[in-house]
Amino acid sequence: MSFMFHPYPYVDKSAVNPVNPPKEDTVVFGALPVAKRIAQAIREGKKRVGIDGYAGAEFEVIRQLLSAQLAPLNARIVPVQELLKPAQTLRDMLAPSLPTDRDIDPVLLYGVRIERHYEDFFVADRLAALSGDAEAPLVVIGQGALCDALRPLCDLRI
Repeated sequence: MSFMFHPYPYVDKSAVNPVNPPKEDTVVFGALPVAKRIAQAIREGKKRVGIDGYAGAEFEVIRQLLSAQLAPLNARIVPVQELLKPAQTLRDMLAPSLPTDRDIDPVLLYGVRIERHYEDFFVADRLAALSGDAEAPLVVIGQGALCDALRPLCDLRI
């Protein structure tokens, strides 16, 4: 949306980036097929799964579907929101990087790059608790689920 106030001239109307998916059945579309494929991988032996993605990804829908698919396995599904510090702490941490001048930026679209990592926003004890060796499968889902601290714990990264 940054083009709203300070448009960047882009003139290459012929740019084409074709996607050539694999010929085998490795790509699935839609929340239910994705949940089924992840559940299948867990039933086949994956113990720790990290599911990360962009804003707008249907994390809650997939979490609910996975919960139903994995109920017999007693899988633990942890939304990233459960790892976060309290809301006011997060607001205080982010305040120096967020704009407040509506004359310069009417919808407060811009900000300043923040010199932090996902782990800075998580409660350290909650993050550490995920690294223990558990019998039941563990799924961490949401933005930041594959941060530097969690990525090495996952044997399936989505």
